[in-house]
Amino acid sequence: MKRSLGILVFLVIIMLIGGVLTSGVFGGVPTIIQTDNPDASVFQATPEQANQIIIWVTFVIVNVLGAGLTL
Repeated sequence: MKRSLGILVFLVIIMLIGGVLTSGVFGGVPTIIQTDNPDASVFQATPEQANQIIIWVTFVIVNVLGAGLTL
């Protein structure tokens, strides 16, 4: 029990360090926004796109939970 907890803590610390290093490397890179049109932007979502992602995520979660409860 103690060993698995130690391994879990170690992995979480490694992931946190990796996140800090990644944000340091890519944090200063400016992004160039070429358009204000949300249909053409990868940084913005139209209301229809937001609804679609919520529906798909809900669908996937419900199906994964359903399969898990069935087993």
